[in-house]
Amino acid sequence: MMQRWAEARASIRKSVLFWWILFVVMQMAERVFLLRDAFEQEAPSLPLLLKTLVVGVRGDFITATFALVLAGVGAGAWALRGHGWSGLRRLTQPFLLSFRSGLHVGCVLTGLLLFVLLCVDMGYYGFNRQHMDFVFLEYVGDLFAPAATSDSTNVQAMQQTSAELGAAGKWAGRLALFLGIQAVAMGLWWWSFSCAIVPALARWRPGSGFQANTFLLVALVAGGAGFHHSGPYGIRIAPIGSMVYYTLAQNPVLFAAEALRIAVVSRGSMEQRASAEAMPYEVAVQTVQRLLGPGEAFVDQRYPLVRTMAASSDGVRLPGQANILLVFLEGLDRRYLEQKYGEIQGTPFLDRLKQESVYFENFFSNGVQTSRGLFATLCSAFPRQGAAAMKTRYAHDYLCLPSLLQRQGYRTEMV
Repeated sequence: MMQRWAEARASIRKSVLFWWILFVVMQMAERVFLLRDAFEQEAPSLPLLLKTLVVGVRGDFITATFALVLAGVGAGAWALRGHGWSGLRRLTQPFLLSFRSGLHVGCVLTGLLLFVLLCVDMGYYGFNRQHMDFVFLEYVGDLFAPAATSDSTNVQAMQQTSAELGAAGKWAGRLALFLGIQAVAMGLWWWSFSCAIVPALARWRPGSGFQANTFLLVALVAGGAGFHHSGPYGIRIAPIGSMVYYTLAQNPVLFAAEALRIAVVSRGSMEQRASAEAMPYEVAVQTVQRLLGPGEAFVDQRYPLVRTMAASSDGVRLPGQANILLVFLEGLDRRYLEQKYGEIQGTPFLDRLKQESVYFENFFSNGVQTSRGLFATLCSAFPRQGAAAMKTRYAHDYLCLPSLLQRQGYRTEMV
């Protein structure tokens, strides 16, 4: 009896180890598949590639650990339902056998969910060169939302989905190759576990199951923290110099979960309190005036950053609609403009474009995200605190410049 009880506990440990590493292998296989897309954007050095893969594996262990915990909670609830608290306190053999069966079922369901997420992320990365973000999550929400009108976001999402399904030739081959790589990776792990790891575990006979349980528990805790004292945050702050390979190193599940967390927090009571504590408008204008000096004057109190006003009464009239090109130049210090290096003009084309355009020296950005500066410039509104409005409510036009141009008959496109 005691031998069968010990075998049941050992079998649970083997199951935990098998499924834990299998979840990691599934995510690693997706990252290996996406390497081709990353190579097309930028050729990495060997140290950069190794750092990307190591950081990615750390994130994969975090997701795999939480997936295993989720399956374990479901298995524990199933075993409690059948054997009660007495079976849990005594860890009877029937309770352990029931838990093991529930663990396998829970891991299969969790693995299927993870596999679907990886497939979607693979396609999303191939199209957008980034992992699933909140825009995709909102698209899913719009897809299943009830349609109020023919122009509602639900109808738009359904039309977009139908168009993608109709263009199966673009992604069918990519999906088939991805499924093949996943099948090979999972098959190799299954074979390695059966032919190498299980015999090795059988030869290892500790004095008691306590040693094996302790070793497995420590490994799970370390993996759940991503083998870093900062946990999941350590993946986000990984020192990877290339943006392409920084994005590739991020775990898709953690990436989407962080976007969802920011959106939820920004809509909660904490966000409202932060907005209420913001500097009043009048105080902000007076503060800016003092910082600029007593010699500076504002054209209008409502627009404190506007220094001059055009004297033309009716502006420029054109015989027809003119093409409008709005250029956002990011990452180039304005000190490089109109500079000569010897006899060579540093940026001749940009210098000419500046003279022929409406030019803004300062690009407002509430943080490091370009989307906030785009929202401020196109919509004449300061970005909201928390998640960017254009990311959490992408279907709302906010009467921004592209929407105003569309109402005047223009066709707009962002490149």
